[in-house]
Amino acid sequence: MTESVKPKKVTSAALWRAMKFTGPYRGWMILSIACALLMGIVQTVSLTTIFPILNILIEGKTVQSWVAEAIAKRGEDVPFYLRIAESAAQYVPERPLYAVGVLFAFVSFTVVIGNIFRFFHEHLSDRIAIYAVHDLRRKLYDHLLHMPLSYFGRHGTSDVTSRLVADAAQLQDGIRVILGQMIQSPITVVLSLSFALWVNWKLTLIVILFLPPAFAVMKKLGSKVRRATRAALERGASMLGQVESTLQGVRVVKSARAERFERRRYGEIMNEIRRQQIKLSKYEAF
Repeated sequence: MTESVKPKKVTSAALWRAMKFTGPYRGWMILSIACALLMGIVQTVSLTTIFPILNILIEGKTVQSWVAEAIAKRGEDVPFYLRIAESAAQYVPERPLYAVGVLFAFVSFTVVIGNIFRFFHEHLSDRIAIYAVHDLRRKLYDHLLHMPLSYFGRHGTSDVTSRLVADAAQLQDGIRVILGQMIQSPITVVLSLSFALWVNWKLTLIVILFLPPAFAVMKKLGSKVRRATRAALERGASMLGQVESTLQGVRVVKSARAERFERRRYGEIMNEIRRQQIKLSKYEAF
């Protein structure tokens, strides 16, 4: 009665092949990358307010005196950012409490602007992924309509349904990650690392020494997440097959009074899905 369901895992090669469906939306992609870059720049600029705040709170200096000292140390070779800071310092009050309030207001403003850029970056990334998978599903559905009946006899309708629904959804998540985190995170890392090297390159290099073990841990957890995700998708396909076969053969089930057997089998599948989802949630939390 039940059909054999063995969904294929969505490999990285299949994911990159699916990326070709994002081609018609390259304009949105360029705009999304630009928003990610602007977000990283705004976040890095907001970090520069740490120094005047610390000098005001710890050393009791004014922003004007801190900028003047920084310019004096440079001599004639004054970089452009100190010239900008010198012009901006004229608008900061000399009283410490008011100065800190203005600086925190600037930080709040940059956070708002940065999150606006983040919103458009993530929204455009999701939009591209949704449209691309929509095109992929239409092409796949059209392809299925032209497949011979022998194909459905060999693979079963639940297997085809799983590929059209669950596997396509997984591809959508993968495209969203590629266009979102894989673009946004490197930009943020490069800009933040550049700022850290400028502040104190020795301390930054010491921190970088801890990156390889952290990367090894993340890589191992990533492999566990992929295995758990794959297992959850396989159990989901099994659930679709169970539901479909039961509904298609509901007359046979009722005539044989096999409701209890079908209910128990469905409960076992759902318990396994729940176990896989809890495992996946644990790895993602780590």
